[in-house]
Amino acid sequence: MEKGQTVAFSGNTGDSTGPHLHIEISKKVEDTSLNVKISKFNIKNKSDKYMLILTIVIILIIIIAVTVIFIRSKKIKENNKENDEIIFAIHNGRNEYSLWNDQYRMNMVMNQQFFSSYCDENGTPLSNSEIADINGLIRYQIEQDLYTQLYREGDSRKANSLKGIYNKENEQITFKTPIAYKFQGVLLDGDATRSWLDDYPIYRYADCLLALATAKAFLGEDISAETNQVRERAYGTEYFNEHRNEIAYPNDKDASL
Repeated sequence: MEKGQTVAFSGNTGDSTGPHLHIEISKKVEDTSLNVKISKFNIKNKSDKYMLILTIVIILIIIIAVTVIFIRSKKIKENNKENDEIIFAIHNGRNEYSLWNDQYRMNMVMNQQFFSSYCDENGTPLSNSEIADINGLIRYQIEQDLYTQLYREGDSRKANSLKGIYNKENEQITFKTPIAYKFQGVLLDGDATRSWLDDYPIYRYADCLLALATAKAFLGEDISAETNQVRERAYGTEYFNEHRNEIAYPNDKDASL
């Protein structure tokens, strides 16, 4: 497979409630014998399940190793569309498909009718803020604790995942609630509100690093390198290096995080 290659199209056949992509991983079973074919090797196993587990672990390690080599050979970009950070994603495009068949906008995006009552962290009315052109409906409210307690100071993932909504009264700005901001949509030419055409990541470079760290942990090996790569990317290189004694693994002793 190559970057940008189409691997499947969504459909609407069978016992379906809407357009979807069906992905199935099946295993060949003959009587009670499980056959696992790898290249020219044919492993037949009737009773010893550990051989199957070992085979699967080896395959996963090979996949992870190849993925690491592939990703490290490319420059990671900061944009969301066709981002080298993303290894596998569901693509959304104009006149093709929108995020969750537009269910993201209709469940997770703030409606403009409430903009006049709220402001951003600087006191700017939402109708004049950077999110003035979003419009949808919130059915699934984000828990306040996710915004106030989940992230530590300096963690860049907070601003790219959640956005605080505030109220301004008598020049006093008060935090009210967070909204989802991981997917920010795009304003197409001629449109008044954003369209949610963000690609939806299924497997990212960070997932690969964490999977590799998990494999090392099972083998009793040091997981510092992979864990700290994830943290450095979350905090940014400058902040991470300045606070390594506090946030780098295994220095981090904060059990709540």
